Formats: sequence, structure tokens, C-alpha cells
Amino acid sequence: MVKDGRYLLIQEMTERRTRNPAYSLRAFARDVGVSPAALSQYLNRKRELSPKNRNSIVTRLGLSPADAAHFSAGPPRASSPLDVSKSHAILSEEEFQLISDWISVAILNLARLKTNVADPHWIAERLAVNLGEAREAFERLLRFGLIREREGRMERTARPFVTSTDVPSAAIRRFHLGLLRRAEQALLGLPVEARDITAITMPADPAKLAEAKKILQRTRHRISRLLGDGEDPQDVFVLAMQLFPITKNRALKGH
Repeated sequence: MVKDGRYLLIQEMTERRTRNPAYSLRAFARDVGVSPAALSQYLNRKRELSPKNRNSIVTRLGLSPADAAHFSAGPPRASSPLDVSKSHAILSEEEFQLISDWISVAILNLARLKTNVADPHWIAERLAVNLGEAREAFERLLRFGLIREREGRMERTARPFVTSTDVPSAAIRRFHLGLLRRAEQALLGLPVEARDITAITMPADPAKLAEAKKILQRTRHRISRLLGDGEDPQDVFVLAMQLFPITKNRALKGH
């Protein structure tokens, strides 16, 4: 996929919202010296940036010449980056930036429920998030064609996807950090019959880690098929399995 300036802006805005959840598109437009309308239309692929606006963004964000060139590379291809012939799309870092918050991924799965409602108020209530977060994620998914509205319901247009594995990624780290915060809320707020949060601590041979990770991957897919292949799923669950060393080992270097 050809990266364009939209992905760079979404990445920067996402990082700022991670530090300040109240950070808005209007605030970002102010900070990069572009009108909110012009920025919104650019992100919505309704028009390109003027030379003046491009220069303002490049200057205020301190972009490198390589990144600055993406703002004059022309409009991207029309097809969705998720339109692939395989059963699962493998998202690149730039593609996953679009939906690297857990709320967006949750909405994609809410869209698979028969009784879903294409309304941010309903989404906010089902996910127990504030309305602003729900509306922003919902509108972003619509804008990039990952869901669509039909007769008051959401329909998922994107194929199931996976991200790259064993590759350092800021977007994937943000996604998992969001899920870990939700896991803490589930641990503190849900009854035990509605969750399964367990752990086992063991001595380990790091040489067998790759094999263990393959077993975990197969297990995740088996559970996903078991829970998701029913005729009428009612809720959206997340399965997060953690396997990591709690002892220092010079052979295991973090990314």
C-alpha cells in the first residue's frame, strides 16, 4: 500500500489523543495551522490540501523530507486497503494506524451482530465508553469504508484481518495497552462467571518460546471459531493471552 499524508496525520493525531483523550480534530487543525473544514475534507478524501496548508503541516510537525513528500504524492488508490482475496487481510503498520484503538475493532465486531444499531449512542452504551469516543471511531470506520449503514444497521465491509507479528509497532502497542486497561476494569467489575482471567508462573526455556507462541496462536483461533461460529452471537468478547518473562535475561531483548 502506498502511504500518503492522511496516514501520517492520523498517526500523529492518535498519538496526541493517547496522551490527552479530549484532544479533538479541531484542536489538531489549530495546531497544524489548517482550518478544521479543510483538514476534515482532506481526511475524508473529498479534496487535497492546498500548497499553503501542506507547507503549514510540514513546518509545524517538523516532518522529514521523506514524510513531507507524502503530502504531494497525489490521491491514493480508490480501493480499500483491506480488499484482499485471502480469508484474512494482513494489515501493515500504516493501515492499522486507522483503527489502532480497541473501540474501532470492537465496533467492527458489533457490526457482525444481527441486532446492532448504526448509532454512536447505541455503540457507546454497549461498549461503556463516552459518546465522543464512540462517534469518532464510528465515523472513521464509515469514512474509510470498513463499515456501512443499511436500514439503520451496521454492516462490516472489511474482511477479517490480522496484524504483522513479531514486528515492533507503535500502533499495535497502543491497541494492546487499551485492551489491558479494559482487562483491569473487567477484573475489578465483572463477576467471575462472566470472565476468565488466570495466570500461571513457570520456569521456562527461552529456546522453546517460538514453539509456545505457535501453540498460543492456534489456541486463539480455535477459541475464536468456537465462540464466533454460532448463528446469532449476542456480545463481543476479547481473548487476551499474555506470556512474558518476569526475570531478566540478556538473551531476550525488548523492542
